[in-house]
Parts: sequence; C-alpha cells; structure tokens
Amino acid sequence: GYKRQVQYFIAESIGRILESGGQSDLRALLCEQVSVSRIRPTRLIRRSKQTGRLKAFRRPQHPKKENTMWINTHDKNRLYAQSFGDEQAPALIFCNSLGTDHTMWQPQIDALAADYRMIAYDTRGHGRSSAEGSGWTLADLGKDVISVLDGFGIESAQFCGISMGGLTGLWLAIHRAERFSRLTVSNTAAKIGNAAAWQVRAEIVRSEGMGSIADSAASRWFTPAFCERRPNTVARLTDTLRHSHAEGYAQCCAVLATADVRALVHQADVAVQVIGAKHDAVTTVADAQWLAQNLPRASLAVLPGAHIANIEATAEFNRLLRPA
Repeated sequence: GYKRQVQYFIAESIGRILESGGQSDLRALLCEQVSVSRIRPTRLIRRSKQTGRLKAFRRPQHPKKENTMWINTHDKNRLYAQSFGDEQAPALIFCNSLGTDHTMWQPQIDALAADYRMIAYDTRGHGRSSAEGSGWTLADLGKDVISVLDGFGIESAQFCGISMGGLTGLWLAIHRAERFSRLTVSNTAAKIGNAAAWQVRAEIVRSEGMGSIADSAASRWFTPAFCERRPNTVARLTDTLRHSHAEGYAQCCAVLATADVRALVHQADVAVQVIGAKHDAVTTVADAQWLAQNLPRASLAVLPGAHIANIEATAEFNRLLRPA
C-alpha cells in the first residue's frame, strides 16, 4: 500500500547515501527525486524508465461497472434503472423521493462502490421512467422495486429509500420482507401529510405545471445554511423537479394522499434503519421516533440537516449504509 511505498522510497534513498560514502545530503536527495509533501494516498512511487529516479504517479482509478436496463412493470410502465459496481458484491437498491430521480443517490454511489452492487432507478412518473395508467397505489411502487430486482436477477438485497421512497420501503418491509436483509428508510413516515394537501398539490401541477412547486422546494428540502453553502447542488435538485413529468408527479401525490401503513408496521419482520433529520419539517423527528418505536426490529439515527438528508448530511448518511 501507500505506507509501504513511502517506506521503500526512504529506505532506497538512505541506501544511495551509504553507497556514496555518506557524502550526499539526505534532504537534498529526497528533494531531487520527488517532493514528499506532494505524495498522496492516490499516488504510487515508481522508478522512471527515462531518468532512473523515483517518481510519484497517480494511482489508476478503476471505473465503476455500469449497466443500464429498462424494467417492465406489472401494469405496463417502464422503469429506467442502472446498476453500479461489482456484480458479485451484496446488492443495495435505492428509491428516490418525490420530484427527484435516481441521480440524487450519486453521493452514495461514489462512496459505496467498493461495498455494494448498487441499483438506482427512476420511480414511475419520474426521470426517464414512464407514467402510464392511473389510480396508482403504494403497492404499485413497492411492486416496482421487486420488478427491478427481478430484472437484474437479484434475489436478496438491502434497500434504501427517502421520503416517498422510504414509505415504499415500509410497504416492502411489511409485505415483501423475505427479499431484503435490511431496509433503510430516511426522512419518511408511516403516513406523510394529509390527503387534502396532496390532492391540492396534484391539481396545482396539472393546471400550472411544475414551476410553482419547484420555486419553493429548496426551503422544504434543505436548511438555509446548506442552500447558502451549496447553491449549485440545490439548483441541480430543484432543476430536476422543475423539469419533472407533471402528470407523473401528480399521480404520486395521489399515492401519498392514500398511503397509510400505521396499522401494519408491527408486521414488518426485517431489520429497519430509520433515519430522521433535526430540521426536517416535512417528515419530522417525531415521525422517525414513532417508526422506531413501532417497527419490531428498528434502530434510529437522527442526522443534521433537513428533508433530503442523504445530500445535506452525506458523510453521516453513508456511515449508516456501510456494512457492519
């Protein structure tokens, strides 16, 4: 590794001093060959074929294996899905929140590529996925996850979903626990909001488009401090919302208007990591605590930030997903 490379470099330098009768100055010799202050763990020390001197070379970056697939659902929708990483590693599937797409998981894909084979897909009505039919239910969203796993030939996986994706995870924990070794549900609740508010929002996007929803999204998704610190990240997420399929978004609002698993969570026979965020006003810490108290095999973590915790509290979020 890197430490051994540095040890070898120093030992060879000392060897050259001894061979020269001790007349060489160690500091000068080190500076002549390579500036030690520039060596980083991403670099390797090798001898240059041209000069014979030891030089620092950038460590080769192994590309993440990526595989794209279109998944057909039980009700004639098509889901856009991507697989990242080693196909022999344990599988982890991500499920996005309302108004985003699979790219919201890029911080996790970048950080966990060595640990998992990761599947990220666009929820129906989002991103490149279709928005066919009407009368969607939470069960449809849950069955979509199973269809994606089946499409990639994955029998068992871990799951991570946020907000609407987290509620989808709760449905899976209740109805399809046998397909998962663990589920992480973040910034969610057994019942998110109320039916009337979701119905109004669906009517707004159908009549006025996504602009008005997108304009106010940042204040719901992130803390003011994060918006100030990472304006480009916030703009990218709200831009995704602004260009979302209005009917697909409205259909998912209708799903959330009726989705309620409060009376069923005690049936979930699988380990569930519940994540809340201190400043989340959409799905509160109290919602996360209720889930942790009522799911039979739950653990709770409360992170800094607001509703999109995987982006605002990336480091803490990733630590919870890493294998034990």
